[in-house]
Amino acid sequence: MTDEIHHVRSLLRYLSYGQLANEKIIPKERLFTKVPRFGKIPKLAGKIGYAEFGLKMETFIEGFISGKTPQDIRDEMDKESYPMARWFIPQEYELIRKKMKRFRNRNDVQYQVEWIDSKSQIQGHPDLITTKTIYEIKTTAIFHSMRIDTIFQLLSYFCLARRLGMDKLTHIGLILPAQDLIINVSLKNWDWKPFYKKLKECVKIKEGREKMIKESYLRNSKDWETYWPYVGSHIYKDHLIRYINKSPHVPYQFFVGGRNNTHANCTEGYKKNLKKTLERHSQARVFIHSPYTLNLSQKYVSSKEVEDVQEGGKQYPKGRWIYTVVVKLLEMGADLGLKGVVIHCGKKGKFTWEEAIANMREHVNKIARKGTPECPLLIETSAKEGGETLYDPEDMADFYWSLDKKARTNIAICIDSAHIWGAGHTIPEYVQVMERRKIPVKLIHFNSSQFEKGSCKDRHAIPEEGWIPYDQLTYLLKWAVKRDISLLTE
Repeated sequence: MTDEIHHVRSLLRYLSYGQLANEKIIPKERLFTKVPRFGKIPKLAGKIGYAEFGLKMETFIEGFISGKTPQDIRDEMDKESYPMARWFIPQEYELIRKKMKRFRNRNDVQYQVEWIDSKSQIQGHPDLITTKTIYEIKTTAIFHSMRIDTIFQLLSYFCLARRLGMDKLTHIGLILPAQDLIINVSLKNWDWKPFYKKLKECVKIKEGREKMIKESYLRNSKDWETYWPYVGSHIYKDHLIRYINKSPHVPYQFFVGGRNNTHANCTEGYKKNLKKTLERHSQARVFIHSPYTLNLSQKYVSSKEVEDVQEGGKQYPKGRWIYTVVVKLLEMGADLGLKGVVIHCGKKGKFTWEEAIANMREHVNKIARKGTPECPLLIETSAKEGGETLYDPEDMADFYWSLDKKARTNIAICIDSAHIWGAGHTIPEYVQVMERRKIPVKLIHFNSSQFEKGSCKDRHAIPEEGWIPYDQLTYLLKWAVKRDISLLTE
């Protein structure tokens, strides 16, 4: 073990919830399961970015605890001429301000404390602690997506507190501004030592991964530095035109509505500006990513079936909505001069594997007729997560060749390196199947993975922080550039 400090959050990805539950190491009670599925995020978040807003919210909460009102904070912003003041709407913060009353007029509240176990070199920074409770502030509209990591984070902080002799700390808690919730959980009877042992083992795994990545980079540094400038990125829609004007030689991708928003709309003014920008920079390559919530393995619904359903007063069927949204994106893409619309493979859900793939085939055959060879439908490789279909390269190839001949002219594949790694394949192995089976590849999502090969998890990482060796990433980078295939990070 080195003298490097290991922040708790850098170790969480090496923990397995299922394994810890099976070994009865985590608390028996299922923690934080009653948080509402969705919350409401203030307008300011969308203007300054959600990560930045999360940090701002921690500052706002400190202000509320000290007795400030949302209007006081707005007045301070105006006084200092902060540009964000115009988006800070005091009424949006009133409910969480009231929740913070429980911490007011107390002398035991501490913010952003730092704990380090000098023996293990594990470090933690809880957002807020009182005499008996360790709190994390999580500003998110969809807490369920970070629930497991939050549990690990708080359990790790609890272990650190006990390791450092803070026996009065007996609870963990969550402050959830978007849900206007504060939750406390007692860990008085939890045996923390087995969990801390696992956390210390994560340090060794982390150091091993870092050593492997460093060595593989050194082997490939020359090629990496030569080819990396060809890689573009996924960009927020509001920033896209500026990025194209600045660096038109690299590819870009964007969500029209959002990652989960199927109301995929752009203003006419935005589309006009984007089209002019692309006409001015003819070498630019821009792709749309369709919403994650569209499942191609839902049963396809024809327009006639929609009429019958609506005449009966029932809801617009999901199967038709998938077709409607993706066709709209393809038509928009073709009109603007974009290079393709990416969509994920279908998920099995309630169907058998055969039914799920048949449903996906019908959807793709119907949708692709509305595409063009210049702006095709791009089927993205899957990580085998949560019932995803076509995670094997041979299955993907079989699926492509099973499509209607007319549809195939408007279809290509988007290889996501993190996904194929998660599904248990090496990058050269997957690429070689695509070449041997003559499958057209038009886009590379050039991501590393937070997890080891075969994890069946779709969690992206930047190359230096991931598990995919530079040997494999460099292979893909060179392969794509030499074939004029676009690459971008997400």
